Formats: sequence, structure tokens, C-alpha cells
Amino acid sequence: MFIPDTFEVPESVTLGDFRLRMLSIDDLEEDYRAVMESVEDLQGVFGERDKWPEPGLDKRQDLIDLGWHEKEFQIRSSFAYVVEDAGSQKYLGCIYIFPSPSNDCDAEVYGWLRSTEYSKQRQQELKKLVRFWLQSWPFEKICFPGTF
Repeated sequence: MFIPDTFEVPESVTLGDFRLRMLSIDDLEEDYRAVMESVEDLQGVFGERDKWPEPGLDKRQDLIDLGWHEKEFQIRSSFAYVVEDAGSQKYLGCIYIFPSPSNDCDAEVYGWLRSTEYSKQRQQELKKLVRFWLQSWPFEKICFPGTF
């Protein structure tokens, strides 16, 4: 079991200047726009060999991906969050919390900010806030294997 039934997984949380909320199919338009404007920057976020997102990604495939993430959140097998600006609610990127296939950690966390919102400082601030927030989750060890 990835997350105990007794742990209440938050659907949204504000972390500094960022707001995280559950990713859903309702995010299709903004997610697709953010992903497609950031294709080159996003390739490799989930590891060097990962090809997501392909330059030819279409909205239908993105919708399928979003539906998959939403369902996994509902059944508590992984958790995908939209990262928004806490003030303007502008769609900035995503954070993903997955069970780790390795015995080295309980969870793997990946994240990205759209190209127009990315800066090393902003990425580091988000990562620092997410690390602190995840201390309240029921994990012994969390890994950040991607570019996040």
C-alpha cells in the first residue's frame, strides 16, 4: 500500500507563493498549453530516457494522461498536483508523487514549471517548499530523481 487509508491526502495546499491542487481533466486547456510551450524543457523530467512529452502530443492524448492522473489520485496510487501562483492562480506546472520502484525510497517526486515561469531560483524555492510539506506525509524516505 502506497498511502495508509488513515492518511488524509490533501486536494490542495498553499506553499509560500505557490498553490498546489489536484490535477484533473478540467485542466486540459491550460495543461496542454503549458506542456506544449515547454516540450524541450520537459523532456527528461522523468529521467533521461523518458520522451514525454512528444512534440506531436495532441489534446486527446493529454486528456487521457490527465484522466489517468486524476483516477490514480482517487484510488490513492499516485498523486499529481497543478502548481499555481497562489495570488493569480496562473498555471505554472505540475508536481507528481509516485511510489518508488526502488527499495531506496518510499516515494519519488517529480516536478516542472512551464518555460515562461521557470527560473533556477523559483524551481529551487518550489522544491524546498514541497520537501518541507512532504515531511507531513507517511514516507520514511523521499527521492527526487528527475530534473526537479
